[in-house]
Amino acid sequence: MNDACSPSLRKALVYCTDAAMLPFALFSAHAAIACNPGRDFDVLICSDVPLTIPAPLAALGIESRVLSLPEGFSEHTTPGYRNLPAVAFMRLWLASALGGAYDRILYLDADTKVLSRALDRLLSLDIGPHPIAAVRDVIQWRHSTTDKPIYDFAERGITATRYLNSGVLLIDTRTFNEQQCLERMLHTHAMLGPFFYHDQSLLNLTLQDQWAELSPVWNWHGIDLYPFLRKYADPEVLHFTAKPRPWEFSANSPLYF
Repeated sequence: MNDACSPSLRKALVYCTDAAMLPFALFSAHAAIACNPGRDFDVLICSDVPLTIPAPLAALGIESRVLSLPEGFSEHTTPGYRNLPAVAFMRLWLASALGGAYDRILYLDADTKVLSRALDRLLSLDIGPHPIAAVRDVIQWRHSTTDKPIYDFAERGITATRYLNSGVLLIDTRTFNEQQCLERMLHTHAMLGPFFYHDQSLLNLTLQDQWAELSPVWNWHGIDLYPFLRKYADPEVLHFTAKPRPWEFSANSPLYF
């Protein structure tokens, strides 16, 4: 008997990745399972092509899922987005593609490490009428919104102040779909795109302040400060958002960001 979850579960931890980032997504997924042995959520690796999950990890319940994206998907993501692959934007389609199977989705970027033993609690969190919950981007940890306005907001005269980081998203699929968030994002892209911070700004410009804010511990960017801040907070999810990352180790830069 393995640790795989029942297909009847209505919650899922989801990664969207291509073959190049698959090993890192699997590392994060494995850590999530190890930290949550009694989990009540499925673990999915989503892509636009089939990806092979190594047998030992598949035995733990990590499942590969190919999502059928609408024809012309790439037209909404390129050109103008720093040559990012279409799979990088797949998170925007998760509620539409998986909403029939899951009420709640926790999306994580592949460059994360899960430390939390309470992912089931996060997946059940009351986020009120909001379609998503997220953590403010690290730029707003270090600067006030008046000192350093968000570029994609300022360029378009947007007065919203909070700016989420899209690397960790708690999605209520029913609310997301009922509020037509995907359709609104595609409209935003058509009217205002492209964006300097690509799909992250697309989410922010569409939802603006209509999202629930999570504690920074759920998307912890300050990896270099981690040892010094442990007495104040215990990060639940580490997010390696800048260079060097653990797989880019340099003897001259021993700190990971």
